[in-house]
Amino acid sequence: MPIRSSKGRENFPQLGGEGERYHIIDKKGRPKMTEAGNPDTAIRFGGMPNFHDPAVFEMALTNFTHSIASASKGEHASGSEWYPKVHEAVRKGIRGGHFLGGSPDKMLAGAGIVAAVSPNMDWERSNIHAFKELRGIDSGGWDTIMGAQKGEHARAVASRGAAREVVRGMSIGSAGIGSLQRAGRIIAGEDPEDVMDPRGGPKTHNFMHNIHDPSDARFATIDGRAFDTMTNRVRPWETGRGISSAALKRGTSRYEESRNVVIQAASNFGIHPSAAQAISWEHVKQGIERQGGTRTVGPNRLGQPYFDPHTGHPAAHDLSRHQHLAYSQFAGAISDWE
Repeated sequence: MPIRSSKGRENFPQLGGEGERYHIIDKKGRPKMTEAGNPDTAIRFGGMPNFHDPAVFEMALTNFTHSIASASKGEHASGSEWYPKVHEAVRKGIRGGHFLGGSPDKMLAGAGIVAAVSPNMDWERSNIHAFKELRGIDSGGWDTIMGAQKGEHARAVASRGAAREVVRGMSIGSAGIGSLQRAGRIIAGEDPEDVMDPRGGPKTHNFMHNIHDPSDARFATIDGRAFDTMTNRVRPWETGRGISSAALKRGTSRYEESRNVVIQAASNFGIHPSAAQAISWEHVKQGIERQGGTRTVGPNRLGQPYFDPHTGHPAAHDLSRHQHLAYSQFAGAISDWE
C-alpha cells in the first residue's frame, strides 16, 4: 500500500488522550525521588478510544491495516506461520500416553495450557519440553501448586514459595502461580472454556482459540501492542487500556471492538485474523520498536506514534515532539515540598 500524505491531514491519526507525566507521591503525601535525585515519575493516559463510533473504527482500521501493509516479506512470512507452528508444536506435545486423556478435546486443552502459561514462554521452541515438564509434576507437586495462596501474610508467601520450588529450573518456571494453577485445572480435566474465562481474560481466551484453530475467524488476540497499533500511540505497558474484559451484559466491550478491527483488516487482506494480528505484531516489534538493531532497553513509551500521522513512516523513536513529558517540567515543583 503506497504511503500518501495530504497537507494538514492526518492519514494515520493518533487516537486517545495524550500522555501526562506526573510526580509519584508517597503514602505521607511527599514526592518520591530517584536515587539520582530526580523526581520519580510515571505516565498516565486518559480518554481511551472506543471503536463503536464508525469514524473512529475506520481510523483504527486504517492504522492497523497500515501495520500489515508496510510489513516486510519476512515479517509477513513469520507472522503468517506463527500460529500454525505453535498449533503443530502443541499437537506433537500432547500426543501419546494418558496426558490430558480426560479432556474431550485434547487439542483445545493443550492450547488452553499454552495460553495459561504463555507469558515469558517461547512456545514455538519450548512447547514440547514444557509439556514433558508438566507431565512430570507428580500429584504432590500439583497439590502444592494448586494450594498456593494470594496475599502477603506469612502462610500465603510460604505457599507461593513452595509452589515456585516445584517448577524451579523448568522452562515453565517463568510462569506466574495463577497461570500454573489455570494449567493445573485444565490438566485435571476442567473445561478450558471455563478456565480461560472470556469475560475476565479475553486475550488468553482468544489466544487459546487462535492456537487451537488458527483459521477460526471468530477470534483475534488483542494485547497492548495491538491496541496501541490501532491507536497509533505507544503507551507504557502498565497503562490500563480497558481491554482486560469482554462479553459485557450491555453493549460491546473495548476488547471486542478491537477484535472487530483485526477481523475486518484480515478480511480486507484475505487472510485469517490470527495471521493479521501476528504479522502486525512482527512488524511493529521487529521492524519499528527494534529498528536499527535489537535494543537492550525498549523505546521510551511516551504516547508517541508508531507511524508518522501524515506520512506513515516509522516514528516511534522520534521523541522530539514530547518535550511536555520531560523531567524538566518538574524542576520548579520540588521546592514546593521543601
